[in-house]
Amino acid sequence: MTLAFVLGLASCGGDDEGSADEGGTTGGETTASTTMTTAPSTTNDTSGPTGCIAGQIDCDCLEGSCVGALYCVENQCKPGPQFDLPNDRSVLAGMRVPVVVELNADTFEWEQVGGPTVDVQGLDTTSLMVDVPGSASPGDVVVLRLHAVRNTIEDHRDIEIAVHEADFQDYVPDATEEQLGTTEGIDFRNNDLWVVSTEGFVSRFSNADGQGSFGTRRDVAGTPVGARFGRLDVGADDPIDVLFLANAGLGAVQAMTLEGDFSIVTDELEDGGPLGAVNFVLPAQNGNLYISNRADQQVLVYDASENVTRVFVEDLGMNPNALAFGPNQGYVYVGTAGRVYRVPILPDGTAGEHTVYLELGPEDEITEEVDGLEFDEAGNLWVGCPNSSTLYVARYDADGTTEVANSWSSVGGGVSRFVNVRFGNNAFGREWLYYTNLGDGTVGRVYVGLRRN
Repeated sequence: MTLAFVLGLASCGGDDEGSADEGGTTGGETTASTTMTTAPSTTNDTSGPTGCIAGQIDCDCLEGSCVGALYCVENQCKPGPQFDLPNDRSVLAGMRVPVVVELNADTFEWEQVGGPTVDVQGLDTTSLMVDVPGSASPGDVVVLRLHAVRNTIEDHRDIEIAVHEADFQDYVPDATEEQLGTTEGIDFRNNDLWVVSTEGFVSRFSNADGQGSFGTRRDVAGTPVGARFGRLDVGADDPIDVLFLANAGLGAVQAMTLEGDFSIVTDELEDGGPLGAVNFVLPAQNGNLYISNRADQQVLVYDASENVTRVFVEDLGMNPNALAFGPNQGYVYVGTAGRVYRVPILPDGTAGEHTVYLELGPEDEITEEVDGLEFDEAGNLWVGCPNSSTLYVARYDADGTTEVANSWSSVGGGVSRFVNVRFGNNAFGREWLYYTNLGDGTVGRVYVGLRRN
């Protein structure tokens, strides 16, 4: 069945060689039409511009015709709508999917012509957000049609969003216990995947033939847990790439260089007190570090400019653990037992009033404890809960709360526990979501179809 959207007819013109602004200009409201004229009428008017070559753009038609992709409109050669379309997508059910089109046209309108009915934001623009239903089945294909008119010439293009099966894979099936151990933190840099074991080491893997190939192992004192790459200012001309490690055994945040050298970034609070058993670290662009300590139910912040660590927030409930920055600037998201909180970062670096962003279960139980958070380019939040062996996805809400759009549980094959979820980089596939499996010494992945935020 063809479903027509009701939307504003928009104008988005430009010169003949350029493309229109993506947003367009809203005009009168109309209903998408399924009947469009594609053969403009012609006349014998010969009043073309002086010095024109017949058959070329804005010149008289050449015996009723034009060269190339031009159309003869009232004896003038005119271009029709020009489309620059994104590649078709293949995603998991429940995801919000961006569709951005560059278009040169006088008017346009959208219509859904195939697949399960979808909710769409931005129908009066050429930048859409399409919500694929969580109930969509693998093999379903959402088809959106963009109708456009330019110089009275009508044309259309179709954009497809396919739904694929969630295929959870063991990414390093040949790795030994000495190479992985009890897996926890994970991140990517250049052509390498780094995996942290709480047994006291970090291993590097390369992407060989689509599987992780072991490279080196770096032993670490204490109990390293969560990890993220960032930049560390060591007084040189430029900051250097390091892997920040939250080391629960040492009560410190360490920096490991790509060469395998370790240093302590912070191991005490501003007042001289201990950091405690820290378990995750999230670097900010300004050099600050956000650090979770679920044992003491705190989130700390290391101020790089002052070289001090303070308590950022400590009343978020049981087991604050996973941390992530979202699509909106100036907020940090914190995963706890049964909750994801959104915490504003005020201009002075302190925490504003936090709110519940996503509810998953009782906050006094660890069944739905969040141990992995990652946003993708459309603002979908991927949430790993190892104790329930479940991966959740929730669509972005800029102001209020969100809810689960889909979930995958007990997927089997040693890839069921979801910790430290993280999108890959160019070398490992930016549209793949990776994660560690707490306790069974594996690294899992699933193809999502979008990239990290």
